Amino acid sequence: MRQPSSRGSWPGVLTAVVVACSLLGDSFLYIGLPLQFGTLELSLVSVGILLSVNRFVRFFSNTWAGYIYRRYGIRLPFITAICVGTMATFSYSLISGFLPFLIARIVWGVAWSFLRLPGYFFVAAASGERRGKTMGLYQSISVIGSLCGTLVGGFLLDLWGFRSAVLFLTCGSAIGIPVALSLKDTERLLLGERRTSAPINLKLIFGGFKMLGTGLGTTMNNLLLGSVLTSTLALYLLELVGEEGVSILGVTVGIATLSGFLVATQRMSRIAAGALLGWMSDILGRQRTVAILLTGGVASMALLGLSYSISVVVLAVLLAFISSTALGVVLATEASDLAAAQDEGREYVISSYANWVDLGSAMGPLIAYVLRLGITFRMIYLGASIILLAVAIFHHYAPQMGRD
Repeated sequence: MRQPSSRGSWPGVLTAVVVACSLLGDSFLYIGLPLQFGTLELSLVSVGILLSVNRFVRFFSNTWAGYIYRRYGIRLPFITAICVGTMATFSYSLISGFLPFLIARIVWGVAWSFLRLPGYFFVAAASGERRGKTMGLYQSISVIGSLCGTLVGGFLLDLWGFRSAVLFLTCGSAIGIPVALSLKDTERLLLGERRTSAPINLKLIFGGFKMLGTGLGTTMNNLLLGSVLTSTLALYLLELVGEEGVSILGVTVGIATLSGFLVATQRMSRIAAGALLGWMSDILGRQRTVAILLTGGVASMALLGLSYSISVVVLAVLLAFISSTALGVVLATEASDLAAAQDEGREYVISSYANWVDLGSAMGPLIAYVLRLGITFRMIYLGASIILLAVAIFHHYAPQMGRD
């Protein structure tokens, strides 16, 4: 078996910078579209579709991206993807109406499949004893783009308006093009010899049994600790304390401000501690680290379902988001471990992991609000706690339950 190389660190950092640049416009839309849908000739329902369609299309494009990288190498498809993604971002400044935005979002979703995979290839090429730290560093850098797209984009929206804000963010995305061009042709290091691809089937799309524990943990992390909690937090806090907000050190803080701060901690923790969290998994081992983090997730969702104290709820939300961020790093590293163990076809291991990521992210808000029609948020959170406990048990025993 070809041993992983340690030469992928710097290209991996450059790849993360390109990904960060590409995320500027996409992240901005999560603020811009809900606030400006009327002027863009959209309905609120269509906004929800537009913000989700890029995730659903990736169920088809992730595996295709793996095939293209296997067939043609990394550099050219990656450069093409950042160019296409930048053009999709630019198009937001020109178009109006549902159909043009739908096409642009589908194009962006396909481009994102190609932009996301190479970073995981580089992590898989790192030596096993530092792979977690490398994954944490990669995610810390790449998420800066998402944070800047939200914060800077929101500020520019108030200052200049939607289309001018998009043009500014497009310039930021375009910076990723020369960075991508600077990457050397390292696909042989990462993918080995190019060969004809295997037929696409469910195993290729979602991985084999070895991926099941990692994939299920990833989906439930994104679904429950990520999408469900994030999309329902503001309404839950409103039900808990009312419209008057919360008094902190004699200062009244509104629900929107409080929930926005809590959600921001998820991204900030990934930037500040991504490498540290990955290093922790290198030291403790992936299985043990995942068990600790899932325990944190179980406890946090249980507290949200049982406690009426706003102080306890805030601490529980922080614990949930920190656990979710750390799980994202460690489970992605697990997927890279599986890819590194493959003599061939590692690009399909990574693309199958990406499908598990998108499965959880895409379904979260929809499931949360459908369930809310019949049960309370507290019941949803308690149910999430039980599901996470079952996932923790399954993840522990999955490696022992069978082989591909």
